[in-house]
Amino acid sequence: MAGRRPKPVKLHKLQGTFNVTRHRGRIEPQASGDLSSKPPPDFFTDTQRELWTDALLDAPAGVLARIDWGLLVAYIETLDRYFRAIEAQRALDRGQQLPFLTKGKNGPITSPFIRIMNHCIALNARLAAEMGFTPSGRARIGALRGIADEAPQAADDAWAQMRQFRLIQGDKA
Repeated sequence: MAGRRPKPVKLHKLQGTFNVTRHRGRIEPQASGDLSSKPPPDFFTDTQRELWTDALLDAPAGVLARIDWGLLVAYIETLDRYFRAIEAQRALDRGQQLPFLTKGKNGPITSPFIRIMNHCIALNARLAAEMGFTPSGRARIGALRGIADEAPQAADDAWAQMRQFRLIQGDKA
């Protein structure tokens, strides 16, 4: 699908951009099951298992569903790859006058580990935002939860505030 990703209806309501005609028939299925009950994959290394446990402990509560398992696997894989690339680059830089460079056919070139690290950073930034691991991702999730929990109360509170004012009858001339 080309173009901008669709914004959840709850977020439209929160921002005041909800259009009944446009958004009435939109179906937004909700995933079930909590990811914290699902163990890490068998092929994970010990380091990756630690990263998995830490990620689930630090994740916003109730956000990751069981269907997000593959997303978290990809996040942990690229995070581990990033850490291993850092270690490899440090080993390559030991005793070098020009860090982050390696010898190429025509002289020094950027280390391939730098490209690996940059690629992992870009992938993990997108994955982290999807799972609510970033400040803006958490704000978006909080906004969605807030509108789901508080929308009926907000309308009642507005009318309660209006009722406190005394009604002034108009004068017939």
